[in-house]
Amino acid sequence: MVNQYLAEGLVNAGYKVTILTSRLEGYNAYDRHNGVEIYRFIHKSILKLNFGESIKFKKFLLKNDSNIDALIVVGAQSFAGEWIMQISHRLSCRKIIYMHGMRSEHIDIYKIKTVEHFLKESILNLWFRAYFKYYWNKIMNFDVAIHLFERDNSFSYFKRHGFDKNFVIKNSCDKALFESKMDQKEIDRLIGQYEIKDKYFLSVANYGKNKNQKRAIEAYYDADIAEISMVFIGSEKNKYFEQLERLNSIMEERDKGEHEVKLLYSISRDDTLSLIRGAYAIILTSDNEYFPVTIVEGLAAGKPYISTNVGVIPQLPGGVIVHNDSELAYWMEYYANNPLFVEQMREIGKEYASTELYVEDKIEQLENIIMSIGM
Repeated sequence: MVNQYLAEGLVNAGYKVTILTSRLEGYNAYDRHNGVEIYRFIHKSILKLNFGESIKFKKFLLKNDSNIDALIVVGAQSFAGEWIMQISHRLSCRKIIYMHGMRSEHIDIYKIKTVEHFLKESILNLWFRAYFKYYWNKIMNFDVAIHLFERDNSFSYFKRHGFDKNFVIKNSCDKALFESKMDQKEIDRLIGQYEIKDKYFLSVANYGKNKNQKRAIEAYYDADIAEISMVFIGSEKNKYFEQLERLNSIMEERDKGEHEVKLLYSISRDDTLSLIRGAYAIILTSDNEYFPVTIVEGLAAGKPYISTNVGVIPQLPGGVIVHNDSELAYWMEYYANNPLFVEQMREIGKEYASTELYVEDKIEQLENIIMSIGM
């Protein structure tokens, strides 16, 4: 989503933008969307190894190298990042590596839950250490690196290993959340349509184990609150969604009818934005994130958050961090009973978003970085 805003923003600024990405089932090899050209290549990842149309992908870039003003590689660990690094020494265009986070070189022992979890993290850490060691000389062929935060793992890793042209462009979101005012009539319509209480917590994320909506449901029912709904928006139904439905049915039977959970899916983007604007607070319960757009969207709309301790979220003002399920239930209850505190968090988060996360500023920053690189 963030890449889409930047790509379309550059098109609106007068640039020709082409995206090379993975070709999923049902998608054409070539497309145009909002002025952006999209070329798709078959790719499959097995045990962190990338297979597919790598030769075709590399030939496309080498053939068009002389016509490329700037090549932006999103993520060194992505399939496109790996394939491009393999030919980076043959590309004469400006080359930018745009990091979207990076695994820590150390295991956070406080987040380890089981022996299996520890073994998995150990193997992944060894893999990524070997990966970056193997490709580091290729990465040094890039002109600049962009990171999402000043104090993240990728920024410190690049700087520590001798890459000194590092820039930061923080995440952003749909500019409509910054610019348009809350339409109470539209929100009231949606509240009626989906049978939601006037005040509601909101979680926007695809339904999945890593997003851990199960944690939010259990904490919500544990919290002593009656006047606030818990609303989830995901892209579609899946097996995890069905698990949540069963869990909610069990919790409802034990409840006195004071709590209300709504599991929504296939909601239009406009309706989602309206529900974000009308939310009391944003809830994020993921086990792993880096700089989640849902938190940025909430801050842009002036909505405080309650979030698990993941990624750079602890460094963002306008909300609170929880470390376990009981803390999540506590802060849901605290938010419900302390509207003045919630209002303070709203103001703090909104101010930060308007000065640090505005999408038009990110497009201008990217443009300035591109133009700063000599040819």
